[in-house]
Amino acid sequence: MNECLTEPFTDSGLALQDIVNQIGRRLGFVVSDGRYRGTATHIGFDGLWRSPNGHTLIIEVKTTDAYRIKLDRLISYRRALESETAKPDEGVSFLIIVGREDTGDLEAQIRGSRWHGISGLSASTPC
Repeated sequence: MNECLTEPFTDSGLALQDIVNQIGRRLGFVVSDGRYRGTATHIGFDGLWRSPNGHTLIIEVKTTDAYRIKLDRLISYRRALESETAKPDEGVSFLIIVGREDTGDLEAQIRGSRWHGISGLSASTPC
């Protein structure tokens, strides 16, 4: 993971997405890999993690929080997922994983939004 962040290479963000989804599998989630790039006709999340108790996390992976994330777009993913599965969205949350440690801008954006069920964390924070 560190190489994706400290020594960027072509499509290093896509490699980071794969690593994050593999972590989800190792944590016991049933993971559906997302698209590397969204399209007009498909939901563009980076991963869909389902827990054994039925809760779903829509995963969004970013190498940095330098760019604003369109939270309305994330909400549209939940609505599209609901229409595809015909299940209510009550058991769906969002997790935005930022590769680099500084997540201050993202945290402020989430706190100031009107949406609930969105969380963020840094993948580079030591355990």
